[in-house]
Amino acid sequence: MTPPSSPPAQALEITPPNIKPRKPTFAALKKKQKDTEEKNKKRKFDAFSASEREESQPLSEIRNSSSRPFQSNATAAIGFPEPLSQPRPTDTGFTPKPPPPRQNFVQTVLDLGQSLTPISCYQCGMSYTPSVSEDAALHNMYHNRHSSGIELGKPFLKSAMRWCYEVQHIPGSVVVVDRKISVPGRKIVKKVLEVVNKELGSVEISEEELWSQRPLEGEGENGKKMDRYKVFLHVIDGKCVAVCLAERISKGYSVKSSKDRAIDSLKHDTGIISEATVAGDVPAHPSSAIEYEDEPVPAVVGVSRIWTSEAFRKKGIANNLLECVMNQFVYGMDMERSDLAFSQPTESGAALARSWFGADAGWLVYKES
Repeated sequence: MTPPSSPPAQALEITPPNIKPRKPTFAALKKKQKDTEEKNKKRKFDAFSASEREESQPLSEIRNSSSRPFQSNATAAIGFPEPLSQPRPTDTGFTPKPPPPRQNFVQTVLDLGQSLTPISCYQCGMSYTPSVSEDAALHNMYHNRHSSGIELGKPFLKSAMRWCYEVQHIPGSVVVVDRKISVPGRKIVKKVLEVVNKELGSVEISEEELWSQRPLEGEGENGKKMDRYKVFLHVIDGKCVAVCLAERISKGYSVKSSKDRAIDSLKHDTGIISEATVAGDVPAHPSSAIEYEDEPVPAVVGVSRIWTSEAFRKKGIANNLLECVMNQFVYGMDMERSDLAFSQPTESGAALARSWFGADAGWLVYKES
């Protein structure tokens, strides 16, 4: 019997174990998770192996395995044909190029003590080596082009032959060129004048100045403008063999004789003039040095430049050009030889002036502006 204060006896109850609920799993998911874990382990292992290999081996001994031909075991087992043999690459991955073929040099010039120093031709200005056959042939071709005439071209001759004058006893014809000629014709004339200036050592004239117009000196800006220059070309077989560049002028200066120059020189040096000097015993040798009077005299045309090719000199061509300048420069004007003046001439130019005027002195020179 239990006391009345005690609760009634009840049957003992046992607490069930704490069991986690089981989640449903699928075989495919489990396999995928397992593969991922294996790949992560393999990646960590490869990275660890690579770091150890870099520390233990130098870089030069590690070869790039990606450039090697790869053939898996599965490919070999299936029986696919092996790839063609390839040249083994170097450590850098590039195939070396074969060396160039060796050249066999042959001696073409014999050194017999000849001079191999280049020289400059005083006529054409070309620098060449006479002992080299190629240089000598090239110089001959260049030199003959200027010594036997300057090519003008058919288009120029076709347009310029309208102002052509012929002389019976001299071969060829004279072509007069002024500012009315076309632009291509101006370029041809400019090329000819470049050759002339180079041989004479003259100053180049700008193209704008060459084809300009201006009034005569002393007439002012309101005076009648005239062509400043005209070019006279002597043409034989399509080549220019002589050139005369004439200029419109208004005054010149008379050239002193050799005796007057000698007297002035003695007077300047000693202040004494002997009787023999006054009698004319001072030798008169023509020289390139020109002295002229101080007082100007009227003139019409000035010969700025005159040149004849070397192969056509001593044939009267230069004298014929001077006659054409005197007769054709100013249309409708009859000029005398005394109306013609020369610029400061060279030694050959002074000899030509003396021959054309027939006197050692008295002919005119003018100052180029």
